[in-house]
Amino acid sequence: MAVYQYAYTKKGLALMAKLHVGAEFSITRILSGAGKVDTAELENLTGVCEPKQTLLLDDCLMLDRGVARLDVLVSNRELTESYPLNQVGIYAQDPDEGEILYLILQETLAADVIPAEAQAPGYVTSFEITIIFGNAEKLTAIIDPAGWATRKWVLQQIEKWHPTCELITIPHNLSYHPGIEVFGGLEWGAGMGGAGNGPAGGTAMEQLPIKAIWEDKNTLTLYTTQAAARPGVEKQLHGGGHEWTVTFEGDELSSLYILLTGGLQSGQPPSGSAIVHTGNMVFCATPPQDASLIWGDTSKGA
Repeated sequence: MAVYQYAYTKKGLALMAKLHVGAEFSITRILSGAGKVDTAELENLTGVCEPKQTLLLDDCLMLDRGVARLDVLVSNRELTESYPLNQVGIYAQDPDEGEILYLILQETLAADVIPAEAQAPGYVTSFEITIIFGNAEKLTAIIDPAGWATRKWVLQQIEKWHPTCELITIPHNLSYHPGIEVFGGLEWGAGMGGAGNGPAGGTAMEQLPIKAIWEDKNTLTLYTTQAAARPGVEKQLHGGGHEWTVTFEGDELSSLYILLTGGLQSGQPPSGSAIVHTGNMVFCATPPQDASLIWGDTSKGA
């Protein structure tokens, strides 16, 4: 495990002195380097030694005024030769001098070796840096390696598609626990004009992720994504039996179409249970021959 020594450069300290209360501190890039210098020379550096890669700022957390924690990722994507991660340099924007090397980290024991992509495809490692930037109250970073998705961004995108937002409660009165499919992206024509509860001919639909809570055999509550559920917007429920639609106040065109299918004849969920809808699940006593199906074993009793 590498141990790094921090050193603010002379130009970095000069910039820190310029950052008055309310000023903005801007990080321009983070570079890795394979070279090293004597510890006493670190403050005099104007750039990392033997620069190798632009690193990715995965996240930034303000700890206090003028103090932040940087989460930095190192990847070997498109790296043709391995190298020792001896230095990491934080570059910042100086209002008078332009971009400067603000903070330098140098390994003091044994540096981690970043392997070439051919040696270890997909290699990624990460570390944290606590950085001080004087009296500035705002930190910005304009590091943008093309084509990269940070861990934080990926998790945010995944969360958008989780069915965690309550949509509506349906009093279907079918006397069993129905299966559910929910479709969005509708533009109603004849469907809302009296030709039935289903979508009008030619309507385009997209199936949405859902979670259902069966209150009892006659009532269920649906959850879907935040974008589809539109929290804070008044909703109206239309239809009955197996077909329902949800419309939104102030939006005459977009609707959600809800189809209640045949009941779960085996292993029905008890009232109050919650199940995330899965289209390729079957409930039976013996495993299905189709390996792509998810098997719900009912041989042990419901």
